[in-house]
Amino acid sequence: MNAAEQIEKQRTDQLTDRLKMDLLNVDFSQISRTSAKIHPEWESLLQLTQLSVTEELGPEFTLSKDISQFSLYMYPTLNFDFVSGILIYNMAGFLLDDWLDKFPSENEKWIQQLRNKNFPGNGKMDKWWQLAIKLCREVMGEIVLTQLLDNWIYSISKADKVNTIYIGHVSLPDKDFLELRCIDAGTSHQFFLVLAGVGKQLTAELAQDPNYLGLNKQVALHTSVINDLYSLRKEIRDDLYRYNYVYVKMMNNNLSAQAATDAIMQEIRDAEKMARVYGDRMKEMNDPQLSLYVDGMYDIIAGNHYWSTFCKRYNDL
Repeated sequence: MNAAEQIEKQRTDQLTDRLKMDLLNVDFSQISRTSAKIHPEWESLLQLTQLSVTEELGPEFTLSKDISQFSLYMYPTLNFDFVSGILIYNMAGFLLDDWLDKFPSENEKWIQQLRNKNFPGNGKMDKWWQLAIKLCREVMGEIVLTQLLDNWIYSISKADKVNTIYIGHVSLPDKDFLELRCIDAGTSHQFFLVLAGVGKQLTAELAQDPNYLGLNKQVALHTSVINDLYSLRKEIRDDLYRYNYVYVKMMNNNLSAQAATDAIMQEIRDAEKMARVYGDRMKEMNDPQLSLYVDGMYDIIAGNHYWSTFCKRYNDL
């Protein structure tokens, strides 16, 4: 490296360090947490689910405290067996998501296994998925299981675009980035889980209902953007901050880190407000199951936000 290149590298490093410091110092404390409920039988749920995991897979397989709390705060009103199944499903899902972030070359292998509902390996993640498939089939039924796995396939194939289009620089408008972020965060899995948990089938009519679609979209935006805010410090530490919505907002709109964060906080408030507008309209349909579904969506907003503030995944720095 010649002298000119060294000077340019030093200048770039200084700019990067200053950018990271600005991002680290943003304040998003003005976002008020909606009060979150935990599942009333949470202690028994954790103990008995871990017992079934140990019996099925062995003592070396343990539920993550973080992922378990995520489920217990997201689904406080669903029945015991259903939430126990979700604990294991979410455990398998988080492991797969982290694995594919590190080894994207294995996407096709996992897509094929999801499509076949068959995880034939003896590795730890295969074992988790074998148990998740078994429990989803028993507790949620074959239709919901198929919907969930199809959604995983869609998420994996779409999320690849984040890695291929968006490496090292911003090349996606805010709206396009957010749409991919919602897919990458797997938010639509939660909608299938709540719908099945309240005993409602996803009919063709419901799938096209503007209030159902509007509610889901606003909840997806809220949860994805909340996750981006609370995971920001972790992503700076891991040098992945360019994949964060705060950075995208800064670069696309020529904003400071704090100004971008302030704009995002307003988007979060707007998303919750609009979710409740769509939810109230759905409740006017006088369908008891859909009313429970709407309440479940509100639980997801509150539970995901609350969990994001203390989970080890984001805060163990």
